[in-house]
This record gives sequence, C-alpha cells and structure tokens, in this order.
Amino acid sequence: MGAAARIALAALVFVGLAFVVDLRELLRLAASAAPAWLVASVLAFTVDQALSTFKWRLLLEGLGLRLPFLPLYKTTTKAFFVSFFVPSALTADVYKGVALARTHGSAKSVTSSIVLERLLGIASIVTVGVMALGSLPARMWGVDSATTLAVGGVALVLGLALFLQADRVWARVAPLLPSPLQRVAPHVTDLAAAFSAYRSQRALLAVSFFLSVAIQFSRCTATWMVARALNDPTPFWAFLFLVPCLYMVNMLPFATSRLGLEQGAFVVLFGAVGMPAEVALTVSLLSVLTSLVVALPGGVWLVTDRRAPVREEVYR
Repeated sequence: MGAAARIALAALVFVGLAFVVDLRELLRLAASAAPAWLVASVLAFTVDQALSTFKWRLLLEGLGLRLPFLPLYKTTTKAFFVSFFVPSALTADVYKGVALARTHGSAKSVTSSIVLERLLGIASIVTVGVMALGSLPARMWGVDSATTLAVGGVALVLGLALFLQADRVWARVAPLLPSPLQRVAPHVTDLAAAFSAYRSQRALLAVSFFLSVAIQFSRCTATWMVARALNDPTPFWAFLFLVPCLYMVNMLPFATSRLGLEQGAFVVLFGAVGMPAEVALTVSLLSVLTSLVVALPGGVWLVTDRRAPVREEVYR
C-alpha cells in the first residue's frame, strides 16, 4: 500500500470516528486530564523503552555482539521516534536492523535478534492474555476468548519452533528450490544458522521472555494511567488484554503509523468492554502523546548524530 493510500486510510478512520464521537466532549476530556497521571504514564513508557533496549542487548550478546547500553538505547529510541511517522511498527524494526548493521556489521545476527525479539513479544502478549482470561468476557466480538488465545498460542509455538529449528528446516527445503532461487540459498543458510544459534541458550530465552512480559505490563500500565487521568473506571485487566492487540494492529503492513488505524482499533476494542467512544479516542490520542514524549530524544539524536562521527564500539 502506497503512502497516499495509507494517508487516505487514516483520514477515512478519523472521518468515521467523527460520526461516533462528540468532538466537544473529546476536547473537554483532554482538557480535564490529570497531569500527575500523564507524567506517570510517561515514566511507564520510559521503563518500557529501557526494558526493550536491555532485552535486545541480551539477545545480541547471545550471538556474540556485546554493545554498551546507552548507544543501543539511542538506536531503539531513534527507531521509536521513526515509528510515529512511518507505516507499520515493523518499519521501525527495519530501521533498527539497518542502523546497527551499518555501524557494527553482523547483519544476519542483528536480523536474528530482532526476529526473536518480535517472537518473544508475541509470546508475552499471549501469556498476558492468558493471565487476563479469568476476567475476560466469555465471548468478545462474537468469538470465544479462550479459543482466540488457544489459536494464538498454537501459532506462536509453531513460529518459535520454526525459528529455533531454522537450519534443519532450511536444509530440507533448500534442495527443493528451483534453479533461479539457488543463488540466494547461501544467504538464507547463513541467516537460518543465526536463528538456530539461540536453540541451546535456554537461560537467555527464559530471561528474555520474562523481560517481554514485563514490557507488556509496563505498556499496559502506561495506557491504563492515561485512562485514570480521565477518571475512567475501565478495569486494569482490560488493558492487559487489549493494549497488546493494538501493538499487533500496528504491525500490519497497511498500518498508518501511530495515527489513524490505531485510534479506530482502540475505540472498537475498548468499546467491547464498555468504554465510551469519546473516552477511548481521548485515551488513544493522549497515549500517543505521552509515548511521543519518550521518543522525542530519538528525534534529537537523529539530527545530532548525523553531524558527529560515530564512536560506538562493539566487543566480540
């Protein structure tokens, strides 16, 4: 989907929302937001960013790339800032991979760490959903909640198995490729080897998974705090289950950065648990604003680092 189509989609979402929300009520709610809760939300998003960086650092170390925390935090924050202005959260992953590979090389290892980071993130989303299952309505949007999580869990297990067994799977698939594709086989072989390098690192996988769960809790808490700033009574379990779904929505190829599709999804998802449309849209927009505050240093670093030589070091 091209840029014009994405802009049109975002505009269409907001036009649709204009028919279901009272804009004056929206402005009143935004003006009434309690500053203390918004500051707390910024702090929670900051914890999220720091934990995400630390997890990525551990995954890189698992492949022999030892980087200082601060330069890596700068890279992740730059990518976070970029995610506000580019389609799909996956584009930010591409930025992270290209930026780190350009600085330190080891593109296959960097790619492997980012793919595993996403898989562990999805694993934590399913886990947090299971934790919230006891409080969820039995059916949401006409679908059984437990069935939804079960299907997600099966898909996740299959995805992780393919990742960790990538070298063995590829060894069976590669000989079946037609001749024109054989030229890419060596590159895929190297990438599959980088994926499977994590197979024996069970302690690293366990620690990274628990960090992923902590990240989901911090993100959900940050959004819940914005809702509390508006004195909204929606229970915390709803945020535990639904906020991760919003991050999944932002990974879709046709997602329109942080404005547009995310707000439409927020209103629909939280409407299912009784949050008024005006409140949901206000919470969504204020959540974007508070997370943007955390991302702003990344925008500054994008400008300043282009003017200064890179002095980051990597230890192998």
